[in-house]
Amino acid sequence: MYDEYTFIISEPKRLEEFLDKKPLDMDEVLERITLYEDTIESIRNKMPYEIRMSMFLVECEDLNNKLVGKCEELMRTIFNAIAEYVQITLTAKVQNDVKHIEQNFAIKPETTKQLVEA
Repeated sequence: MYDEYTFIISEPKRLEEFLDKKPLDMDEVLERITLYEDTIESIRNKMPYEIRMSMFLVECEDLNNKLVGKCEELMRTIFNAIAEYVQITLTAKVQNDVKHIEQNFAIKPETTKQLVEA
């Protein structure tokens, strides 16, 4: 019954390996987020809250909530990695690009040829 959700157990390691690759492939990031969202929806809609057996009752609500929590944790990991990438990598690149543009504007052309090239 829970076989389709066993991938969640080993997913943190696979996700860590994926996030270590730089730059991030945004299409694959979106695929992973969609997978986790679909998994959460599937658990909430398909999985029972209890399973009655001949001699005992298995309450599944706690297991379902833990699986949903793991998927949410995986998505938070992705969102934190994206935020870090934007704040550190892209911000530094933008700052360098702006400095380069400022330096180019600071150069005053002295001839018409330099003016045309600028």
